[in-house]
Amino acid sequence: MKILAGEEQSNSGQVIFKGEEIHCHNPRAAFDIGISMIHQELSPILDMTIADNLALGREIGAGLFVSKQKTYKQATELLKLVNLSLSPNTLMKNLSVAQMQMVEICKSLSYNADILIMDEPTSAITDNDVKTLFDILRKFKQNGKSVIYISHKMDEIYEIADEISVFRDGLYIGTYLPENLSEDELIYKMVNRKVTEVFPAHTSSITDETALEVKNLSLEKKFKNISFNLRKGEILGFAGLMGSGRTEVVESIFGMNSIDSGEIFIEGKHVRIRNCKDAINNSVGMVTDDRKLKGLVLSLPISDNIVLPTLDDHIMGGIFIIMIFRNL
Repeated sequence: MKILAGEEQSNSGQVIFKGEEIHCHNPRAAFDIGISMIHQELSPILDMTIADNLALGREIGAGLFVSKQKTYKQATELLKLVNLSLSPNTLMKNLSVAQMQMVEICKSLSYNADILIMDEPTSAITDNDVKTLFDILRKFKQNGKSVIYISHKMDEIYEIADEISVFRDGLYIGTYLPENLSEDELIYKMVNRKVTEVFPAHTSSITDETALEVKNLSLEKKFKNISFNLRKGEILGFAGLMGSGRTEVVESIFGMNSIDSGEIFIEGKHVRIRNCKDAINNSVGMVTDDRKLKGLVLSLPISDNIVLPTLDDHIMGGIFIIMIFRNL
């Protein structure tokens, strides 16, 4: 897909678009002929507004001057298209991952491309947003446009696809009509073996001991009076729409937000978690919703990232000794 979008160059083969062979040497060349791509890895400019991100590279104005009024108006119309109730002047860094994903979808739709490539576009958005997106894609298709939709979610594939192409280990396996290919057959072609336990039997290991107790946790304008118990051996699921406060609650338990009120108990002991270090010291770990922005230091190697939560264990004489881990 990156080759089609002009981000990478092929070593061999041809791309035929509207009956002619094309060579997209960069993304701009792909845009100019009508090919747009939404990446799974988002790349917003966080210190710019939604409106400016949507207009990036295609600023509206005359000469050296950008019309903020026209940029705002265009952004407002695009946000309405995906039912996103946000001010175009909102900074991208203040959005959730799901909201950033919807803005990215807005941006790609604004190119008015003939071919829209979508790489896992629903990985971070809610079911309601998925329905909105699929409605948009159906209208897109009715207008004579085409979509390449990448997903590992079987229900989405069978709902939206007219044809299904399977790739495995860098090889093209085949193209099939959804009505002629069962879900089990599709999975077999994807992994080259039968998957007999998609939903294996679940054996409960829940005990009566409480691992975590949260009482009346509150954070202004985010959530209020949240209370729950998590027992040892239990998996507790949080459900809610985008903006419901799910992420903010777990981030607060991990010390990423400073709560206004409430109490946290770990194994019956009252703890004060003022920052992430306090959480780690109390045996609380977290995998963030946005690993790229909040979870990893992308400029450092894997080994350095792995030891980041336990740097105190690798200090000698006040000097970090991370370097010795790079060859492990």
